[in-house]
Amino acid sequence: MSVQVHPGDLIVSNSATPGIPKFLTIDACIHDGWLLLRDIEDTTTKEYLYYLLVSIREGLLQLGNGSIFTNLKTDILKNYPVKIPNKELQKMIVSVLSLIDDKIDLLVQQNTTIENLAESIFSHRFNQYKDDSNLSVLSKEFSFIMGQSPSGETINENGSGMPFFQGRSDFGFRFPTTRTYTTDPKRIAPKYSTLISVRAPIGDMNIATESCSLGRGVAAFYYKENENLYSYTYYKLKSLRPEICKFEDVGTIFGSIGKSDFENIPSEILPIQIVEKINSELKIFDEKILLNDFHIRTLRKTKELLLPKLLNGEIELK
Repeated sequence: MSVQVHPGDLIVSNSATPGIPKFLTIDACIHDGWLLLRDIEDTTTKEYLYYLLVSIREGLLQLGNGSIFTNLKTDILKNYPVKIPNKELQKMIVSVLSLIDDKIDLLVQQNTTIENLAESIFSHRFNQYKDDSNLSVLSKEFSFIMGQSPSGETINENGSGMPFFQGRSDFGFRFPTTRTYTTDPKRIAPKYSTLISVRAPIGDMNIATESCSLGRGVAAFYYKENENLYSYTYYKLKSLRPEICKFEDVGTIFGSIGKSDFENIPSEILPIQIVEKINSELKIFDEKILLNDFHIRTLRKTKELLLPKLLNGEIELK
């Protein structure tokens, strides 16, 4: 059964990936996978409830059930014990947390704008200097490493060994998030190499901020003549993404792209002097994206630490 919802309504997922709250921005209908939170304004602001749901999600998941997907029933949500301060304090808590969220959103928007601008500059410069007589294949321009997963017992979350990226689930807007490590890396990507998802969905890209171990779902690329030309490498590979994504439909079940497929993708090679010139121009933009990303991660960590302390009263607001 579907339910009509409107902009400003607060909903929470109750199956597959349950416990995720969202504010609606459009008129829509929701199905059985979402719960609409109504009649809460007397005691709780919707904004406070949003942050409350974020803070208790792990606890809710432990109470969920289901043989395939975890389901979050309405009764579980209704009867979950929480502390509700008065509305004035709720608004103060929301003002602190929303300030952090607004800053994060601003930095994310800045990074999107910067990357779009850098892509436009790359396209303009590349077309300015390209020469059809220099048409070759990807393997003549870039070195690349196909991932190979280490044995399961070497993978950990306690920071032992080298950062390990299994696939696009580790990718962020531009840089991956380290969640797991391995003490026995099989394939190692150098710092600032371009990482590409090689299993469905194919073609998502990130840049490694440190040397890392690659699993089967990732390949790493760097410029043959100079590994430091990472900005050019990233934007050149992004420009070839349509060719890479053609392999999405290859395979019996899931799309994938292999070493020989990469090797033979057509690629127009510019003289190294031109590549260096373009790289130096693009690197300025990438350094700003890296700085913004550092601030975003810092703000998210600050919010993660503040959220439970504000909600349970450990930090007193006046």
